[in-house]
Amino acid sequence: MLSSLSLSKAATRAETNSQQRMPREPRVPHSHHYGHDAGSDSIGKYRDEEGLEAAAMRAAGNSTLGFSSIKCINLPHRYDRADAATLQAYLAGIDLEAYPAVRPDQIVDVRMPPSSNPRALKRGEKGCWRAHANIWAEMLRNRLPPDVNVRPVMALLSKQLTRLLRESGSRPLYQDRRRDILSLGACFDEPYKTASTARPQPHVRYADPFAPSGDAIFRAMDTTGQRTVHRGGGWVCTTAYAITQRGAAKLLLRTAMNLNAPVDMIVRDVVQRGEAVAYGAVPTVFAQRRRDGAESIENGSDDDDDDEENLTGWDEAMRTKSVWGLKAEHVHAAFKIMALEAAVRGSFSFI
Repeated sequence: MLSSLSLSKAATRAETNSQQRMPREPRVPHSHHYGHDAGSDSIGKYRDEEGLEAAAMRAAGNSTLGFSSIKCINLPHRYDRADAATLQAYLAGIDLEAYPAVRPDQIVDVRMPPSSNPRALKRGEKGCWRAHANIWAEMLRNRLPPDVNVRPVMALLSKQLTRLLRESGSRPLYQDRRRDILSLGACFDEPYKTASTARPQPHVRYADPFAPSGDAIFRAMDTTGQRTVHRGGGWVCTTAYAITQRGAAKLLLRTAMNLNAPVDMIVRDVVQRGEAVAYGAVPTVFAQRRRDGAESIENGSDDDDDDEENLTGWDEAMRTKSVWGLKAEHVHAAFKIMALEAAVRGSFSFI
């Protein structure tokens, strides 16, 4: 869930070099029909494609990373996650909108979509899907502006995604409708493959001073100090992703027809079938962290009568001033320094 995301210090530098928030860049004018009317006055100064791209890249470094909003799904009783997300957003200069998760006790089977495998999902997994679906539906009802002008998380990533789209033969970026989802945080990702070839689609590797150190992340290539942006072939975990109105409509339709798997598996299926076009970044921009030794809590156990807690490790936690650990599935996305850890070590002058 989006409530598990962690923000790196890199995001702070993308927002400002002075550790002070900057006013939002004006967003690129858009229509609700995934295209621009050449005669519209609303895009008068953006008629030139390069002007559109330049504005989009600037917007990718603003306080919503160029998107209309950033929503963080969280259960109402998970104050620990809410506070962690709020602190990290504050430290990174990002505007985060809390969004209510759907509790298992709110799930009534008679109200669920049909399923070809009705026993596949637990109530908690149905609630997870519904929270995401509520956002998709809200996007369509309120016509929330999608990211049709390529505004990924940072201006650097935006520039490289633009390059990849050009090399793959897409239409001019402000007219291209073939983008539905951008994965910014996942447990597993792979390049997209067509049925006619086993070779992955083109990808772009580029230097990123904030990229974590690691190896064997993308096609067994060392990615230390580098990221790769590529056409996505489906991923596991919906830690963080951006979606257009068209993408939201596709996923709502798919789950309304057959809710037969957890939400990330459904997204993966739609992408692998070529029914939605996705792109992703490796290493991911967002990763999941948890409190060290909190496996049972992270898995949803809130029983006060559980066995005696393991209280070992507190001396080390007080020495390092950290109680956070990276989830095993995100080991290759470890930030050079996590925002909360940077804060307790005094790396931010305003805290």
